[in-house]
Amino acid sequence: MTLSKLLALPAAVCMAIGTAGSPLTAWAVGMDMDYEGEIDIATGLPVKDSVQTAPESQQTVTVNKNVTYDRKTHLFGYPVPDKNATVYSSVADGMITTESVSLEIPEGMSVSVYYNGEEERDADFTRLENKGTYAVVASGTDTRDQLFAFTIVNEKTGAVSIFETPEGFQLTKLVLDGEEKKVQGASSINMANDGNYEIGYRCVASGVTYNLNLNVDHTPPQVTFEGVSNGMANGPVTIKGLESRDQLQIERNGEKFNLSYNFNNVLDIPGKYRVSVTDDAGNTLTETFRIRFYLNFQGVIFTVLAAAVVISVIVYMHISKKKLKVR
Repeated sequence: MTLSKLLALPAAVCMAIGTAGSPLTAWAVGMDMDYEGEIDIATGLPVKDSVQTAPESQQTVTVNKNVTYDRKTHLFGYPVPDKNATVYSSVADGMITTESVSLEIPEGMSVSVYYNGEEERDADFTRLENKGTYAVVASGTDTRDQLFAFTIVNEKTGAVSIFETPEGFQLTKLVLDGEEKKVQGASSINMANDGNYEIGYRCVASGVTYNLNLNVDHTPPQVTFEGVSNGMANGPVTIKGLESRDQLQIERNGEKFNLSYNFNNVLDIPGKYRVSVTDDAGNTLTETFRIRFYLNFQGVIFTVLAAAVVISVIVYMHISKKKLKVR
């Protein structure tokens, strides 16, 4: 090891310790002892490994690997393997957004778009706005490759537990419930806790900054099912705690059941039920139970009347028989 390397090592270690939590710290742990080049002050990485922002005069820049960004159209380009064609998207691979997404697929190109695992066949790819996960897959001659994926969510959501910066991007800002947090050197944000998250991240190659503001709510609907005990009910079941924006889905004996006629949210017909309540953040609470056969007030009245009719008929027939015998 040369003298210059020996002198450079303590300085590098001191810099790593002095900026704990920075990218340099992580690099220093497994540093290349033979590296003699410069260190990028912004990223803490060797210059040979860091991405540089392209000159503003350059219209098309390389984000990572073969992925490009067009400053004029504001679209990311994803080349299709083994094909002389490119699929363009308004979002980068791995992005989470609250906005609609636009795709440009070459005419005649065999490309499939999957939404929540199901292939979209009649969707308008120039404006995808349904909330959920998307994957864009190219079908080659011998291969079937996923080009990129992204997620569209509501501003209030329970669908996001972690934010990861796309490849070629770096975090620039995190404000949680009005309090700014340090993000230097971080590549992801834990969003398991409820709160208001303001996230800023930057494409290093293009210099463009993106913002994501989310009200994260992982708390399921606070709904109770009065009358249910250990999955069974001997009488009516009342659904309590429903909010105005909650969505209610009910199945009775495996078929959809409509509760719209009942303004008190009471289930009173015997059968096996599966009830799902989804709040405006997408959190769902599901309850299954069975209502046994029982007699309510109307049922008791009907039973008494029916019994009275039967008794009346029996008495009438008995009297009629006596009259016939007397004659």
